Amino acid sequence: GIFQIEYFSGMNFLGIFIVCAIGADDIFVFMDAYKQSAHQGPAVNRDLATRMSWVWRKAGKAMAITSATTCMAFLSTCFSPIASTRSFGIFAALVILWDYVL
Repeated sequence: GIFQIEYFSGMNFLGIFIVCAIGADDIFVFMDAYKQSAHQGPAVNRDLATRMSWVWRKAGKAMAITSATTCMAFLSTCFSPIASTRSFGIFAALVILWDYVL
């Protein structure tokens, strides 16, 4: 198995809902930063590229922190003696990590 994990729980497919929820949260954070950028003056609003750069720098930190903490929370299940819980936690952590990277 992958990472020496032989058990793949059917519960792992619930990870898609977690990733969708994190993606929706990231969109809210990004759009809030975009709305805030409108009030930052002409230096930020000079053109779309400059504005989006400001938005990404502001929202990217928050999105990285929320994804990292959620990933770590799921990784903590690797200490569980219950195979399905351990499998789900590790799978969800990897899915969240790849969701942020991609």
